[in-house]
Amino acid sequence: MKIGKLIEVQSKEEFNNLEELLIAHSRDAIILHSPEGRILDFNSTALRTYGFSREKLLTMSVYDLGYLDEAEFSKKRSFDPSERVVRFETQQYRSDGGIFPAEVEVIGIRSDSGTEFLSITRDLSEQKKAEEKLSQVTSELKSIFEALPDLYFKLDKDGTFRELMIGCAADLYFSPNELIGKKIQQVSSPRVAEQFDWAIQQVIKTRSLVMIEYEIPGHEGKHYYEARLVNLLDDQVMVIVRNITERKKAEAELKYLSLHEPLTGLYNRTYFEEEMARLENGRYNPVGILVCDVDGLKLVNDSLGHSVGDSLLEVTAGVLKRCFREGDMIARIGGDEFAILLPQTPTSVLERAVQRIQNEVARYNESHSSLPLSVSVGFASKEDNSVSLGEVFKAADNKMYREKLHRSQSARSAIVNTLMKALEARDFITEGHADRMQKMMVKMAEVLGLSASCLSDLRLLAQFHDIGKVGISDNILMKPGKLTQEEMTEMRRHPEIGHIIAISPSDLTPIAEWILHHHEWWNGEGYPRGLKGEEIPLECRMLAIVDAYDAMTSDRPYRKALSQQSAIDELKKYRGIQFDPDLVDKFLEVIVKEGSFDRHASGRCLY
Repeated sequence: MKIGKLIEVQSKEEFNNLEELLIAHSRDAIILHSPEGRILDFNSTALRTYGFSREKLLTMSVYDLGYLDEAEFSKKRSFDPSERVVRFETQQYRSDGGIFPAEVEVIGIRSDSGTEFLSITRDLSEQKKAEEKLSQVTSELKSIFEALPDLYFKLDKDGTFRELMIGCAADLYFSPNELIGKKIQQVSSPRVAEQFDWAIQQVIKTRSLVMIEYEIPGHEGKHYYEARLVNLLDDQVMVIVRNITERKKAEAELKYLSLHEPLTGLYNRTYFEEEMARLENGRYNPVGILVCDVDGLKLVNDSLGHSVGDSLLEVTAGVLKRCFREGDMIARIGGDEFAILLPQTPTSVLERAVQRIQNEVARYNESHSSLPLSVSVGFASKEDNSVSLGEVFKAADNKMYREKLHRSQSARSAIVNTLMKALEARDFITEGHADRMQKMMVKMAEVLGLSASCLSDLRLLAQFHDIGKVGISDNILMKPGKLTQEEMTEMRRHPEIGHIIAISPSDLTPIAEWILHHHEWWNGEGYPRGLKGEEIPLECRMLAIVDAYDAMTSDRPYRKALSQQSAIDELKKYRGIQFDPDLVDKFLEVIVKEGSFDRHASGRCLY
């Protein structure tokens, strides 16, 4: 027996010996058959593979075992004598009708009786299942990779691109075909290439994960990336790249918010104190501190609302920014308090800085007369290490407070005067309402026999009893229809707002309590305190009748004026309910005596 390109068997005995040595224990089904396909012999694995009995298998041909017909098989087996093996895949039958995938190798054998064939069949069922599972896993992994916002590629140890996969949101400035085979140094900046070269060498050396971050300039600013590198076989490196620009922006935003106050954009108290601690060592002496406070902010908040107060704080921040350099440490350290920290700044420079602030405030007030800005300022300086910056800050704060005491009355008066002017400007809504009220109040006072010394305060009350309406939205004051419950609640705040304004140092202080109670009812169902009967100041009881009469006999956005007689009937109807009954009678005497007062009003008044 010789083994060569074709196996030559001298006798059947030699073949049997060959089977015993090589075939009997093979895991593959081995069948000896004629050129026509008739099965001549087989090993025991063939019996197990196909499930037929020995006797049955010897009556069959190889065509009975697979899908290949004779012509197709002939084509497969007609190999060049120089070839040793012909290999192909097909499907095979089992005795129970089952089908399994198989790989068949056909070997030509020359013997004395002519050419015969040895077919070696390997069951590929498990292999196909494994391949299918692998294909499924690969497909799933690919879908996952493609769904992730990442870029995946392999690099050789010299930085050459080998494979590349792009996730759904990955940004790539080159097509994959442009990258494969190129080195990373060819498609990136020297700085980025240097980072990758270092990371590749670290991965290969340590066989562990290495992460780097790098940036690439873009049309809309810098783009930031995170790259994770892991070691593969053959000194290749898998790189996973993710765009982290949005994360970097979020981190920067969070850092900004942790250091800055959101309303004004200035530094917050926490950062101010950190900077004070940093400058404490004396290397930056002299260190100056200025403390500023917005005068009258509480009055503005209480009368006009916190939105107006917030606007005033933003204006103050703008004033301070214009007075100092961009890099100077300006912080809002409290509700109405600001501070500026100036390293290496002598007292003379601090004095000039205070003057700049006051000049800038004056310039602002010249062009913004609607609401005046007043800022009190104090300053102190740390010349050496004998005092701490905390003590310097306290000294500056004390100076600011003393300045505030001097300025407080004038600042609050200026705000109140502005509010009074705002109310007077709104008299276009009520067209003479205040003048008519003053005339009627004076006439009623005469009927009641009140002293002449009371008349000036009554005129003030008639003119400014509704000053709290400067804090009420025009949308509510001018609403043509019925107010909602929320709007009514807001409207009923105006006596309290007016009281807050009036108790500030101003000419209205004598009538502050009257402003607060001018909407109380005789039966106790008024507001804001629910006073009853003679608990209500006489002046307020007088005003309630006069105000209601003028409101009823004037045009309103939500109704036309009532006739004089209808208004009188309404006063009588609510006599002893809303109004003091005796004062209603006295007022009707005034109406009979004086006749009708001029009225052309059109505004909202609750009576």
